[in-house]
Amino acid sequence: MMNVISTDNKKNHIIIGIVSCILFLPFLGNVHLFDWDEINFAEAAREMIVTGDWLRVHIDFLPFWEKPPLFIWLQAISMSVFGINEFAARLPNALVGIITLQILFYIGRKIHDTKFALWWVIAHTASFLPHFYFRSGIIDPLFNTCIFTSLWFLYRWNSENSIKYSIYAGICTGAAILTKGPVGFLLPMIVVGCLLIMQYKTIFSKIQGIILYIVSAIFIASLWFGVEYIQNGSWFIEEFIRYQIRLLTTGDAGHSQPWYYHSLIILIGCFPASIYALFAFRSAWNEPKHFSRWMIVLFFTVLIVFSVVQTKIVHYSSLAYFPVTYLAAYMIERLLSGEYFKKNISKILFTSYSIIHFIWFALFALLCCIGFNIEYVVSITKGQFEKANLSAPVVWSGAELIVPAIMIIGLIGFLYFIRNGKYKKAIISGFSSTLCSILFFLPLVAPNIEGYTQHSIISFYEKSATENCYVQPIFFKTYAHLFYGRRRLEQSPASVGKQSGEFEEWLKTGNIDKPVYFVAKIGDRHHLDEIPEAKQVGDYHGFLVYKRETNQH
Repeated sequence: MMNVISTDNKKNHIIIGIVSCILFLPFLGNVHLFDWDEINFAEAAREMIVTGDWLRVHIDFLPFWEKPPLFIWLQAISMSVFGINEFAARLPNALVGIITLQILFYIGRKIHDTKFALWWVIAHTASFLPHFYFRSGIIDPLFNTCIFTSLWFLYRWNSENSIKYSIYAGICTGAAILTKGPVGFLLPMIVVGCLLIMQYKTIFSKIQGIILYIVSAIFIASLWFGVEYIQNGSWFIEEFIRYQIRLLTTGDAGHSQPWYYHSLIILIGCFPASIYALFAFRSAWNEPKHFSRWMIVLFFTVLIVFSVVQTKIVHYSSLAYFPVTYLAAYMIERLLSGEYFKKNISKILFTSYSIIHFIWFALFALLCCIGFNIEYVVSITKGQFEKANLSAPVVWSGAELIVPAIMIIGLIGFLYFIRNGKYKKAIISGFSSTLCSILFFLPLVAPNIEGYTQHSIISFYEKSATENCYVQPIFFKTYAHLFYGRRRLEQSPASVGKQSGEFEEWLKTGNIDKPVYFVAKIGDRHHLDEIPEAKQVGDYHGFLVYKRETNQH
């Protein structure tokens, strides 16, 4: 990209658009959707299409109060055009990725210059998790882009005191609320509140803009929340709020992690950008009334809020990727200007970079080593479920070695160029190796990982879709049987007027009208054996399937 940079910004936007299409669109349907989150949202979209009810979100044809519908609407539209499949489920995020890079380039050149904007795009595109999420079917990329765009408009409003920007910001925040709920309002308000406190002398002159921002956000959010309340009352919204409180106060669904969890995720997962950003905070903060301060406050807001929240999942801190990649571009610009090369900070930075780069190489190499020696790994694995998973018939061709090879070549190139004082080439070498490793990882390695973890049982769910039956997983949480089993209304709890727990008990002991397949992990076999007259009919590499026929009491 750096070699095709132009003074014509329209040309640069076109180039970034073409490159981002090449990066994000291929192989979207290469592997099955992963449990839980990818399949969760895709199933909600599928049920929108099946039921024709685009207002209320459903899972298993029962009201689903955990998320508002904006992202699910996009998936449902995509599935209506491209069919109910993995490509359609992930396409909205790929398009969000394409749009996001355009936004980053636009904002970057407005704040700094074209070169900075391009470094920002590169840092965001060629860092591991920021890139991966644009190839996924989870809700966060859309949410993050809405929040980030609202902060950009709030920054413009704060700098220029233009009322239109506070309204634009409110619209974007409203879209974020419609994507993920009240946290879409909480995060930008914390950022703006902190910054306004720092500018306490002018805070009263900002009241009108703040009010317009809040009103605009509430108006956009009420386009769904308000209609939902009018049509169905307050029950759905009350359950939604209880769920948000549960996420805050408990480690929901077993997702409890130590307080420093998100710090490690950002440092390792947002590599290489995270290493450059780590050394940029102090100098970036010393630019008063600059967008850099907004990015730093955003970073710490996300880190602190989601470190306090008891439910900790990898993508919860993904909004921090924007300030991390911004600060990375900021630091790279200063490194290339020669500002830091007379200081020890450059040596510490490059050493830190080399260590994390080598860790990523080692992880990819270890993954390949496990794949090529899977029989030995199975022999030393103690867990019954894990042993069965790893026994799945996954073929490693040897082409997977391309991924760690790219990483080690990139590290060697980085160190070579650093030693010879060619710092720009060193930085490009590092980013190029991570980007290329991602591009080869997705088609070569990701299917193998999916082959061990879920491919076998999903093949059963797909087969069950052709049969008039019930499929009921027990003692583990999954949405895969709904999406890949193409669950129909007459196969759901709603068809017999029962809630999920009652439905499972009825399937075990009730007077069923069609066969039932029960699925459990191999370690829970004794629970399957307790189901009256159910017999084992399948073993799917860690998952057991029992069948109960009709006309049994």
